[in-house]
Amino acid sequence: MTKFQDDEVIEFVLKNHDDFEDNECPENIVPEIACMNFKEWKNRIGEYNDFKMNPLIKKYFDFKQLLKDEWKYSACMGGDEYYLVRETLDGKLEFIYEENFDDYVENCRIVTIPTY
Repeated sequence: MTKFQDDEVIEFVLKNHDDFEDNECPENIVPEIACMNFKEWKNRIGEYNDFKMNPLIKKYFDFKQLLKDEWKYSACMGGDEYYLVRETLDGKLEFIYEENFDDYVENCRIVTIPTY
């Protein structure tokens, strides 16, 4: 579905987000940067919290809201910094912002970077 590999999405974030001046990211953090789609992220949340993804969990657990909260607040509480990226119809990458979160969340790529 997407033509961009994980490393290309990570490179896009590092080159284009205001958080990174001159594409600088501490070398010791680079191996810990992760890129995943929404489904992979949900499965990761399940693994971290020791539950399996099943219809009951999907029905009663609001993963969209959790992602939004993590995206907005995780870094300020010592967690990962989240960057949400989507592929446009013309085959480019662009950041997702709060005003268009609901439109693109299920098809976005999530890049997480530790905040040590």
